[in-house]
Amino acid sequence: SSPASVLGYSDGHMAVSRGCLKVGVGFYITICGRKVDTLSMGIGPRANIFDAEMLALAKCLTKAVRIASTNMINHIHLFCDNQATIRTIHDPSKHPAQYASLIFLRALNLFLEGHPDRHVHVTWVPGHAGIKGNDVADSLAKGGANVPPTPLFNRTITWVRTHATQHASRSWNQAWIAHVQKRPDSGWYIPRPPALKLHPIFNSTFLSRDVTSRLVQLISGHGFYGEYRNRFHPDIDPRCSCGESVETIAHALAFCPRQEDKRHILRKCSPTINERELFGTLAGLMAVSKFIAKSGIGKLGSPPATAQIL
Repeated sequence: SSPASVLGYSDGHMAVSRGCLKVGVGFYITICGRKVDTLSMGIGPRANIFDAEMLALAKCLTKAVRIASTNMINHIHLFCDNQATIRTIHDPSKHPAQYASLIFLRALNLFLEGHPDRHVHVTWVPGHAGIKGNDVADSLAKGGANVPPTPLFNRTITWVRTHATQHASRSWNQAWIAHVQKRPDSGWYIPRPPALKLHPIFNSTFLSRDVTSRLVQLISGHGFYGEYRNRFHPDIDPRCSCGESVETIAHALAFCPRQEDKRHILRKCSPTINERELFGTLAGLMAVSKFIAKSGIGKLGSPPATAQIL
């Protein structure tokens, strides 16, 4: 540590205690290895860990600027163990925890404009790696989470977004459970509740747009199949081109004789063509996608259509 530098370590902490979310911030500032200031405070339950990390770094710089200016020191070195915070803290544009960036930039400009020889460095350090300053800041942030919070704001936009996402996810799951109870067959083709993360079968580029669309239609039951179309257009014949009285998804997938020569694709993954095996695994969905492409099912005009390359 240079005698001509102010060193600051910042950290944030978030935890749930007895069902209550607690968020704290902390910083630890030294000169020549001597502690000159610390902060340990809570910011309430309507913030998240990114808010805490950003605000801790912003407050650390604000205090470090006052200390450096008072002691005629031109160099400030700040250390943080959150890379996202370091990448974002200097950005004044709209983003989560923008308020912390504005606090940081206000202090930064005030310090740098005071003398041409002044410098501020923000450096990443690994967390929980035995670095004293970082460990102290971590303890201060944890302690801050357990004290009555300082009312800086009612709620942050990052908390609002996270809360809204969690609420939507819970609502989707409740609606899904109720739907499956009324229509058990839905669970065959979508054997898991809705998730916030896109399934790997759709989070890739190896399926064509046409096959992807027909896979979604097959999974959701909303496709160009006689039974579904007849529900909305009674004048449309629900029969399959093979002669079956009603063309359903299950019929097209497992029983229609016109696709029998392609059904070995499905049997490689599920010998009995079990819906839960086919739609409950990535390998099964890949087999279904290949079957859709080769057989042409789900296309308007009835299969078999021209086979496609996946």
